[in-house]
Amino acid sequence: MLPGIDVLYYEPFYQFMRQQFLAAKMEAAREMGADVVSLLHISPDENGDFKRITSPLLKGLGATPTDIWRRLVKKEGFFLSVRTEDLFRSFQADEMQDWKEYMQDRYTWLR
Repeated sequence: MLPGIDVLYYEPFYQFMRQQFLAAKMEAAREMGADVVSLLHISPDENGDFKRITSPLLKGLGATPTDIWRRLVKKEGFFLSVRTEDLFRSFQADEMQDWKEYMQDRYTWLR
């Protein structure tokens, strides 16, 4: 249980909250015929700044912001987080090959 909504007014928790609300509304409206709308967070493992927990009262809830958010979101599968490296290194869809190559050119550490 959160001590108050203001503990979420720190990045990246504010963005997670905003995006999670949007996903919930999209699911309720059955946007594009969707039965389930989940928030998928993708970030590079080397982004050390992102791993910092900026909300003082949330620090004891997990090791990273994604750990904390996963704990706060009660609905199973409503929040998913994947490392950029894991996503693009195992990307197999032929129709997305141009996108994969663009990402690998832009972020050479994905190769």
